[in-house]
Amino acid sequence: MVMKKGVVKAIIIGLIVIALFIPVVMEMYANRKIATIPYSDVSKLVESSSEGYDFTLVYVSPDSDENAEANKEAVQEIVASYKHRSTSEPFVANFVDYDSLTDDEKREIFGDSEEKVAYITVGNGSKLRTVVGSLSTNKLKEIVSADSANDMSEDMTNFKKLTTASEYKKLIKDKKKVTMAVLGTEKCFYCNQFKVIYNKVARDYQVDIYYLDILTYEKEVEKIDNLIVPGECLTTKKDSKLSEAEFGTPLTLFTKNGKVIDYINGYVGETELVTKLKTVGLIKE
Repeated sequence: MVMKKGVVKAIIIGLIVIALFIPVVMEMYANRKIATIPYSDVSKLVESSSEGYDFTLVYVSPDSDENAEANKEAVQEIVASYKHRSTSEPFVANFVDYDSLTDDEKREIFGDSEEKVAYITVGNGSKLRTVVGSLSTNKLKEIVSADSANDMSEDMTNFKKLTTASEYKKLIKDKKKVTMAVLGTEKCFYCNQFKVIYNKVARDYQVDIYYLDILTYEKEVEKIDNLIVPGECLTTKKDSKLSEAEFGTPLTLFTKNGKVIDYINGYVGETELVTKLKTVGLIKE
């Protein structure tokens, strides 16, 4: 039996399409598949994220649980639904089998709790948070969204948002206390990455950190005309009033008694930020 040329051509095209589609399917499956790692590798995830701007969620649970596979797939789907702002690549999750943990590792994660489930977020060179106990889908999405620098709900926010010039003017006039304020924008990549860091520091050290969106409240910023910003922070390299200053974001200003006493120009990691806060006296040694 001789097949018609049209049929042969259709079969060939079909085989080519299948060949091209297989790698796509495999990649999609790989993205859905959560990787199992020993807990000792979590520190490696922290180290690797310090080399860039990255995010990983580590899911801890007994692998022997009858719902383990379904839960792992659900966790990976949630994490992969968020993408890295600079590469547009989906984030990934990792799994640690509770039964593989040493007693010391269990204490490190769970403390005195008898829970066997935990979620650990890692990003930008820091272990951002550990949540012990099962979470609802919505709560897990909220945490992943906040710690991966995609969005931060009010429930996840530990720093304080400034909305008026009068609020900031009052803060910078304080004669006894140092004020830390981050000037940034919601569309700035580095601002959002830094927000994850100072949000964690505000939570862990119970320190007041303020944020002012210079685009949303641009007219308010123009009213802050009595604060002189050091030229090292500015594109002009000349000292200037904040209301007239040209600078990149994020710009962090430390003020006391109406003057800038220190600053951070751009993004820094947790270690550098904590060191600076100790230097200016916001965190006690």
